[in-house]
Order: sequence, then structure tokens, then C-alpha cells
Amino acid sequence: MKGNNQKYLYIEPYSYIKIIGKTVFLFNTLDNSYIYKENQRLSEIVSEIIGEDSAGMAVLSKMDLLSLREIISEIRDTFIGDIIKINHGQNKPFFFQPQFNTCSYDTIRNHLELNANKNMLENLFSIHIILSGNLTQNESEYILGHDRITNNWHTSDKLQPNDLVELIDELKAFSLSRITFIGLDEWKKSFSDQLFQKIISKLPNYLKIDYVSDISKFQNLNSSGLNHIYVLSQKDLTKIRLNNLFDNCFVYLFKTANELERLYNHVKVHNFGSLKIKPVASSNNIEEIKGIISVSKERIVKKADIENIIQNKVINTKYFGKLWVFPDGKVSSTPSSHRKYDTVISALKQIIVDRTSVWNRIRAFHEPCALCVFQDLCPPLTQFELTGEIKCICGIM
Repeated sequence: MKGNNQKYLYIEPYSYIKIIGKTVFLFNTLDNSYIYKENQRLSEIVSEIIGEDSAGMAVLSKMDLLSLREIISEIRDTFIGDIIKINHGQNKPFFFQPQFNTCSYDTIRNHLELNANKNMLENLFSIHIILSGNLTQNESEYILGHDRITNNWHTSDKLQPNDLVELIDELKAFSLSRITFIGLDEWKKSFSDQLFQKIISKLPNYLKIDYVSDISKFQNLNSSGLNHIYVLSQKDLTKIRLNNLFDNCFVYLFKTANELERLYNHVKVHNFGSLKIKPVASSNNIEEIKGIISVSKERIVKKADIENIIQNKVINTKYFGKLWVFPDGKVSSTPSSHRKYDTVISALKQIIVDRTSVWNRIRAFHEPCALCVFQDLCPPLTQFELTGEIKCICGIM
């Protein structure tokens, strides 16, 4: 076959490639344009391009150029790759392979775990501390995201002052950016606000401290000096007084689309300062919740970026770097986990290297996402997917 009947196909280094079976996904990380095809021959060619001995390209025969003509044109038009002529009288050119496909999962994981062990104190970003087990329904649902999961603590539990002092002393060594306290009002009934302020005064000044409370305590908590996050549900909308709303943060818990619509109608009249919404699962609303939180293929691609793709290949960014402390002083990676540790450092040492922990649960090992070429672009696994109540939040698979 003459050289001018063949051409090289290469993919630009900034492009992301995912191949599963005969399904090929090519993504331009510069402008989020993409190609999504089911084509066995294209799958073979692109697999060759990212192979170890490919020099970053594959040879297209005359038949390939004809049968894949439209796809090749699309690759060139989206600047995902290009073709060049083969000149047998010249040296074979070399192209850099797409950077996102040069390292395997195990290689990246081993590198992450090695660095994590060397820099253990830099892997904790935020921590939730449940001071008292005697919480309102809103507070429990805010923590658990479910109205029928049993609390991982007793209502009579309270984090003892000495344990809190030891915890704060331990946390001072970490590169924390945020601490969130829950149940402070109940804790103060047994101890005091003065004692609490004295304990947390040992924390660095740059650290952001939040306090989560039921909306029913909105009027009498403005003096503690913390950043307030007030939790409410639809039954509380009419109870909110209009003064000082703008200076506070609110989290609205919803279980149905109607409850969400009620919030939107309320927001049209009343200006909230900072407002977030959080779905809460129950025994009979999972399908409705899935319909509300589901994401389309178009939205997934539109919001994808280089940083998220790299992170999603190895960690769950929704949970990584976050720990929970229960009222009995035990530490865990999630509020519903029954795997508890005695100290923060002992928790970190185990959770980082445990590839089954929520920190490391990724879509590549989650059914049905393991068979989807969009797995690294999707948002991290949600608690509903981790518990198996929802298989996946997209409509692709």
C-alpha cells in the first residue's frame, strides 16, 4: 500500500479519552466539546493511540479513512485530534499521549497513598463535631440525610469537656480549614457557653467555625460569635421571622418536589442571605428524590473540568478530607458509618489506605457506572448511591 493512502491519527495531549468495549468518549478539556461514539474500529484505533508502544498515534488505512470519514472530520473540527500524512522516507513522528491516560488507577493510588502517609496532617480539611446526641428531627436529618437511619449515638451522649479539650489539642496540628459544631445548645445545658468558648479559643484564628442548629433556635443564638447554619423544613417556613435573615445561612431539607416548590415560592417573597437545599430520603420517596437530583449527560459534560476529572479517577471529593466526631468521642468518615476510631489520627491512617472507605469510593468501581465512559466526569458518588437506594443519579446508564 502506498504511503499517501495511509495517515496517522493522533489525539491532542489536552484531550481526555475513555474506552469501554466499543464505546469511545473523547473530550476536549479546553472547551468541553466531546465525541461519543459506539464503533468497534474506532475503539481499536484509539486504544492503539494510548498504548505503551504507540508513540501517541495510530495508522489509518485507506479503508479506515473511508469508513470513519465523518468521525475523523468531527475529531478535527472539535480540535480533539488530527491526521497527518505518512511519509515513508522520513522518520516516524512522535506525539505526546493524552496526559489523562498515561497513568493507571493503581499508579495514581499508590502515589497518593505514599504522599498521604508522608503528609498525614495535610489530609484533613474539615470536621463535624456532634457535641450532644439529643438532637431535633431537623438536625438529625441534616446529619444523616435520611429520616429512617438509626442514629450512630445515644440521645443521652454528650462529648465530655476533657474529651473536647483533647480533641481540640489534636486538631491544632492539622491543616484544617473548617470545624462544624452540632448540638452546642444541648451541650451547654450540662456545661456552659463560657467553658465552650474557653476550649475553642485554643484554635487558630484563621480556622472557620460553623454552628449548625435547628431553626427553632434562630432568635436566641445570635450572641455566641459563631457562623450560624440554621436547618429548616417546609413546616418551618411560616415560622421564620423576617428580621436578620440576610445575615445568616440556612439549609432547607426537602423530601418531595412539592416541598421544594414551596421553598421557591417563599424565597420570591422573603430574601434569605445564604440558602442551600438538601434532599432527605425516606421509605417512599427515593424515586422522587432521584428525579430531582438527577443530572443529564449535557450537564455533566458542561460542568466537567481538568481538576475534577483527575480527582474523580482516584477519590470521592464529596467525602475526602472530612471526618465526623460523635458525642461518645469516636471518630468516623461518615455520620452513618459503624466503623469507628478512637482518635482523628488513627482514623486518617486507616481511611486513606482503605480503598472501600467513602473517601475512596469512585464511580469506576460502582455499578452501573463502571460500564459508563462518563464515570470520571460525573459528580462524586452521593450517599444515596453508596447505600444502594439509587443506582446512579444520571440518565445515561
